[in-house]
Amino acid sequence: VNAKFRRGAALQGPERVAELQRIPTWSELPDRDAIYKEFRFDDFKHCFAFMIKVAERAEASDHHPEWFNVYNTVKATLATHTDNGVSDKDIELAIHMDDMELQVKAGKVPLFAPDQR
Repeated sequence: VNAKFRRGAALQGPERVAELQRIPTWSELPDRDAIYKEFRFDDFKHCFAFMIKVAERAEASDHHPEWFNVYNTVKATLATHTDNGVSDKDIELAIHMDDMELQVKAGKVPLFAPDQR
């Protein structure tokens, strides 16, 4: 995280531009101050493994994504509600989500094994 950012403030101006360049696969939403990305995986097990790893980080940092899952797809929106927009917390979580996507797709994250009873 860039130390010059204040916690508790939405990113603005040149600092916002610089931080958004760190997550080029994310899009800014036109109707609100938030960022968005759609993740696709081979199947539900890979998708769910991704969601678990993201949920662990989100819970530890007390910063949770808005997301929607159907089978192998996760649609994620990030914004810091207490800051009224995209903050450094969102950039950090987006970077983590991008990293987890790559790790899951590379087979580096264990998949859950459903009970076969």
